[in-house]
Amino acid sequence: MWINGPSADLAGFHARLDELTEGAGPAADAFAAAAAIGMAVVEDGRWRCLVVLPGSGDGGRPVLARGLRDP
Repeated sequence: MWINGPSADLAGFHARLDELTEGAGPAADAFAAAAAIGMAVVEDGRWRCLVVLPGSGDGGRPVLARGLRDP
């Protein structure tokens, strides 16, 4: 899934930050830093990966986080 929109809505509904075990803190910080953001979720085998893309024009780097998927 690749989606753009209001940071608070994406973080609260799609990101599922509480399920991530690596990089969740920096991902939450990225959501808090901008009103709107891009986000991609990739499920690969046992892993669920989240890519948080910085707001347009701020020049920030993408933030990666991941966690194990439910068995």
